[in-house]
Amino acid sequence: MLTFIASLLIVPGIGVALHDGKVHVWSGLSYGTRITDHEVYDPAADSWSTASAAPSARSGMAAFELNGNLYSIGGEGPGSASFTNTVYRYDPDNDLWTTLNPFPVNVWDPQQAVCNGNAYIIGGRRGYGRTYGDVWEYSEGTDNWISKVTMPVSVFEAGCAIYGDKIYVIGGNHKESEATGEHLRIVQVYDPSADSWQQIDNIPVTPWGAGAVAGPDGIFVLFQQQVLDNGALAPNPYAYHYSPDNGQWTTYDISTPSDVRYLSPIPTIGAKAYIIGDEHDSASAYVMSIPEPASLTLVLLGGVGLVAVSRHRRR
Repeated sequence: MLTFIASLLIVPGIGVALHDGKVHVWSGLSYGTRITDHEVYDPAADSWSTASAAPSARSGMAAFELNGNLYSIGGEGPGSASFTNTVYRYDPDNDLWTTLNPFPVNVWDPQQAVCNGNAYIIGGRRGYGRTYGDVWEYSEGTDNWISKVTMPVSVFEAGCAIYGDKIYVIGGNHKESEATGEHLRIVQVYDPSADSWQQIDNIPVTPWGAGAVAGPDGIFVLFQQQVLDNGALAPNPYAYHYSPDNGQWTTYDISTPSDVRYLSPIPTIGAKAYIIGDEHDSASAYVMSIPEPASLTLVLLGGVGLVAVSRHRRR
């Protein structure tokens, strides 16, 4: 079931993080121009408000919440190929941004996760060109980054979610150079306590720009397009659920909205997941009620168009 409840103008390459039951959305790329806008959605009031703008215009940065503060790391700045390692911290209580020690390398479109109270930046690119498999853990007390074991296959634009004290990186784009690239079906799992990686069963199809969110019994992965074996793109009207308990993938027919191509990291509040997807110079925000094993419901917040959604249906 889709229910229209609100709308907002948002753009690709945004930072998304959750704090105190509210979803913060900042920066991004608006009609070819990177911006500093910072807006906040309050689900309780079903309303949007404006917060202090980011210190500089960025897109494709890492973003997360840690111990009450929001972090914005790296990304691409104004101008051609102006990739950065700048780190900003936002204090929501005082509506204040602060510049911290720089990230060890330039980083663009990485995966990010907060697991067991620690923040991790995984993979991504340092600019146009190849992907890197670096894994960095943030030491908040010293404002420094600690290098961890690299991921088996470097990717960017992958789905990333936490389940059972482990970080799941699903799909993604692997590049050896700017001219070459391969979208993957692989699922890589990082165990922070052992500082080790393993690969598990592939997702059933090859996603292009996936988002992932953990539910009560596993991980949901959503994306608007899949990559076929011949390299062509095709619509993907399904959500995919992975159960770590039995290692099985389940497919839900949800008629993924046509204006969602790349999904930002998905924060959750209770039983709802807040999904921000973008396509070219526009974007859409959605709320997904995290389902019981036999159901799936999406609620549209706003965007380019409305679509149909099937419920209680599996393949």
